[in-house]
Amino acid sequence: VGLVLTPLVVRACGLEGLGLWAASWSLAHATSLLDLGVGASYTRFTSKAIALSDTAGLNRILGAGIGFHLALGTIIAAVALLFGPRALGIVVPDGPLAPQANTVFGCTLATVVLRTVLSAYRGVVAGAQRIDLLGRIGSAVSVLEGCGAALALGRGWGLAGMAVNSLIASALASLLEAVAAHRLVRGLRVAPFAAGREEWRELLSFGMRIQIVRAAEILGAHVPR
Repeated sequence: VGLVLTPLVVRACGLEGLGLWAASWSLAHATSLLDLGVGASYTRFTSKAIALSDTAGLNRILGAGIGFHLALGTIIAAVALLFGPRALGIVVPDGPLAPQANTVFGCTLATVVLRTVLSAYRGVVAGAQRIDLLGRIGSAVSVLEGCGAALALGRGWGLAGMAVNSLIASALASLLEAVAAHRLVRGLRVAPFAAGREEWRELLSFGMRIQIVRAAEILGAHVPR
């Protein structure tokens, strides 16, 4: 989908538009460095809970994880609101794309934060060994997102329209993953912050070990852009 959209973006918004689009996603994904590996830990804890038939324990872990992500998302949003406009004035020069920059960066950042906060559902589906289901959801949403992006460019909505389209597509993907997670794990209950000290310690301890590797992957993939 990205390969097909690239020439459409260049035709509609120029090389500068393609650069802004790539840079906005790279900056948004850089916030994943603050995740501390929590999102990547859900799969392990879900598999363990299913093996031990411990849905209550899984619910407590998810409560800790989603609580952590909600707090993290709030901090990221506050920093973006306070310093985002000034930073964009440095990164994006004056020109035809400048008026779209706030919407593009805002929506791409919101997309990444939304997917991070709701990553527990994706982790539950993966931990239930239904990666095939995640693949079907991801493929279907990617095609829909690509069609929506092409429509936005064709109607003259530019990068801002593409960014809004991506945010809507991410919300749809998270909704489908949530439905799948609740069907796969009966008794699943997500209550943010509903966890004890032991769940917080176990989640963050395991996550930090994963994050060391993930940080290198994130930096290697996005810093060059």
